[in-house]
Amino acid sequence: MPSKSSLDRTVEAYARTIVSRNVLVWRYGLSPNTQNRLKKLKYRVNEKEYQSRYQDYPAVVVSCSNSISSCDSWSDYAHSCKKNTYVDRLKLALLKLGNLGKKSSNGCKNAIGHCAENHAANRVLKKHGSTGCKQLVFSKAIRPRTGEIIPYCDNCKTIFML
Repeated sequence: MPSKSSLDRTVEAYARTIVSRNVLVWRYGLSPNTQNRLKKLKYRVNEKEYQSRYQDYPAVVVSCSNSISSCDSWSDYAHSCKKNTYVDRLKLALLKLGNLGKKSSNGCKNAIGHCAENHAANRVLKKHGSTGCKQLVFSKAIRPRTGEIIPYCDNCKTIFML
């Protein structure tokens, strides 16, 4: 079983990778293949709108592992979800909070299923099907833009008993 500190080191390395990838893109430009894959980002400067093909940082990244057996840790970031994305066990737990992509009734500001914890847990559950949601271990959640540690949201605390 990976320790909490090794998961923290994994997510820190993952966040550094995301930042360095963006710096390289910013500094050296994009290949034509990469340009086609990235969405155009719109931003405003002095009331004038510009578009950029640079990739924005994800809001939060986190690593997850199975607490029962020794397995790999998986890192992922916060993004929107599709209804068929999640493993059935995780999808049922998310649906107890409300509809995917909507705000939950417990007062959490995050949309259900959009958190990095959900996506990282889904990757572990796909790999190790016998694991339950309560048996997962998570690293600290990091915001790659600033490097600050973000507290877990109420949705994730409810689903994963964090």
